[in-house]
Amino acid sequence: MLSSRAMEELHVHEYDEPDDSSPSTNGTGPRSSKLKSRSDGAVFLSLGLLSVFLLARLISFFVYHHNSVGGSAADLSTVKANLTECLRASEDKLSSVSEERDLLNASLTNLMEEMDRRQRWCNQKKTCPEGWRRFSCSCYLLSTRTGSWEESRKDCRDKGADLVIIDSLQEQEFLLSIVTEYTWIGLSDGDDEGTWKWVDGTPLTEAYWGLDQPNNGGGYPHLGEQDCAEIDVDWKTERNWNDLRCDTSRHWICENLMLSSRAMEELHVHEYDEPDDSSPSTNGTGPRSSKLKSRSDGAVFLSLGLLSVFLLARLISFFVYHHNSVGGSAADLSTVKANLTECLRASEDKLSSVSEERDLLNASLTNLMEEMDRRQRLSTNLMEEMDRRQRLSTNLMEEMDRQKTCPEGWRRFSCSCYLLSTRTGSWEESRKDCRDKGADLVIIDSLQEQEFLLSIVTEYTWIGLSDGDDEGTWKWVDGTPLTEAYWGLDQPNNGAGNPHLGEQDCAEIDVDWKTERNWNDLRCDTSRHWICENLA
Repeated sequence: MLSSRAMEELHVHEYDEPDDSSPSTNGTGPRSSKLKSRSDGAVFLSLGLLSVFLLARLISFFVYHHNSVGGSAADLSTVKANLTECLRASEDKLSSVSEERDLLNASLTNLMEEMDRRQRWCNQKKTCPEGWRRFSCSCYLLSTRTGSWEESRKDCRDKGADLVIIDSLQEQEFLLSIVTEYTWIGLSDGDDEGTWKWVDGTPLTEAYWGLDQPNNGGGYPHLGEQDCAEIDVDWKTERNWNDLRCDTSRHWICENLMLSSRAMEELHVHEYDEPDDSSPSTNGTGPRSSKLKSRSDGAVFLSLGLLSVFLLARLISFFVYHHNSVGGSAADLSTVKANLTECLRASEDKLSSVSEERDLLNASLTNLMEEMDRRQRLSTNLMEEMDRRQRLSTNLMEEMDRQKTCPEGWRRFSCSCYLLSTRTGSWEESRKDCRDKGADLVIIDSLQEQEFLLSIVTEYTWIGLSDGDDEGTWKWVDGTPLTEAYWGLDQPNNGAGNPHLGEQDCAEIDVDWKTERNWNDLRCDTSRHWICENLA
């Protein structure tokens, strides 16, 4: 396209009169050449300006595209980071609530098992053996003698029980109501100094130590290691436990139960590579001649034209690429946002569901605790009523006992009468004498009875126990097998293999052993005193 000045010059030269010195009018003179040269320059200039404009436009559009794609990638990364953080926080809270729910489930299961255990106990309606005292679901026996902590525990275990385990204030208060002497309980730190455990291996959690206790002797070496626990009756309060040397002699209490024993998907954001721009280059050469210049101008014109067309095509294609790229990034951003939002919504829904489940479990646990408290009150009332009836029964039995008497010369203990012989004889002669009196040789079936006999026997004395029918199978005179024995050291030994001692098939009380374990086996034809027993 020609400029306005070039057009004016063209019109001026068209109307100028021809120069007489000019050659013929065939249009090939210097004037025509000059006009063509100016026209070509205008075209070159226009194409050059167009190429520069298109190149500048292409560069500016490239910069705009780069900034747009970079901004979209940054937005995409920010949205992904924010939603991922929200999702992580939601999953952390979900994990915490799930753990709380599982703990509540475990607590609820334990309480249900405890309620079932108590219900089974109520259905069985078990009672305590004679001489034992009842509280809640356990039976308790106070010893009538003293011994070390180990001896105390052995005595309890021989009775199918163990030293008492105190796990509630109510049980501690009950024991205070029946204990009148310094008394061992089933608590020690003998395995690990300072770590107190009950005899069943469970650690101490609820303690009732006295003032400044336990002190392991308070730093006085002569007091030794104080690894066992007792109830100190000098402290008139529920906090009256004291630590003591285990070989100290104390009473003890036996106790026996009446019952038989999460993943998130990875999101990849693909960024498009920047296009590799290439720009054509043109090389020009200076004119050597008019023909060469014409050809050269034609090449330049063609190059500028092609360059303009290339730049225009490149600009259009880059526009299309930019449109698709920005649209794709927006679509990726929308997809990522939708996916993460969906994950977040699912996590929040699950969190809401678990929270509701936790709240329901909390409510169930509360109701169950209230029900257990109600049943405990009923059980306490039932125990009090049973204790009241037991006291009435005891009083009645005592009244009946007072109305019963033993024959003259006989001694009474519990429900039996006992007669010590004034002469000696064989085991068979002793039994015959008792049966002639309507009685039989004594049958010892409790520690209390054994201790009573020790208080009245002063001589070697036959008792109603033998293994004459079957060597090693000891039976009482009423045919019942021996279950609770008080043999002396290494007894029975059937003569310890000494032939001149013969078969030792009968049992006596050996007064040389100053302990409740003083039975000895002996030849039945040996002459001894005897004890007859008859029910009152």
